[in-house]
Amino acid sequence: GEQEVVHALSDSHGCRWTRFESFQALAAEAARRVEEGEIISWFQGRMEFGPRALGNRSILADPRRADMRDKVNARIKKREGFRPFAPAVADEEAAKYFELEEGDEATYAHMLYVTPVRPAYRDALPAITHVNGTARIQTVSKDNNPRFWTFLEEFRRLSGMAVVLNTSFNVKGQPIVCTPREAIDTFLMANL
Repeated sequence: GEQEVVHALSDSHGCRWTRFESFQALAAEAARRVEEGEIISWFQGRMEFGPRALGNRSILADPRRADMRDKVNARIKKREGFRPFAPAVADEEAAKYFELEEGDEATYAHMLYVTPVRPAYRDALPAITHVNGTARIQTVSKDNNPRFWTFLEEFRRLSGMAVVLNTSFNVKGQPIVCTPREAIDTFLMANL
């Protein structure tokens, strides 16, 4: 809970923190940082079950920057350069950027399926578009994950696109972070 987060923050050395007046303000600041090219960690609520980060234990970056895949790989994931990173996209925008039928957004909510990036957006989304023109997308609905959706909306307000690069909040050789303490340790280790 919140007390566990505050306790972990107060014990962390080298970690400055700010408490925001509202979640909207926090989401706006996070979106601003991503839009300016920072790679951020996103830790909220309960941990997801399974191999995918779906907006509760995520590392997020700007998908419009061609160098972002290499930066995330070099600093955090340290995996083969050809392996693509996945996008998270607000439900309302999904059919605009990706080849799926409107109404099928919920099918893609768990980052289990690959679909083509629409040709008009492949060059605009280089960090999440695989060499074959596809992406393993995660759709985010306002009802199912309102906080992550709010972040995507703030990013859309700044960038024009409600799409971000979303990868699991861990470094190579580690499981996805679970606790606030693990999140802070990984945040500092990866220089996020």
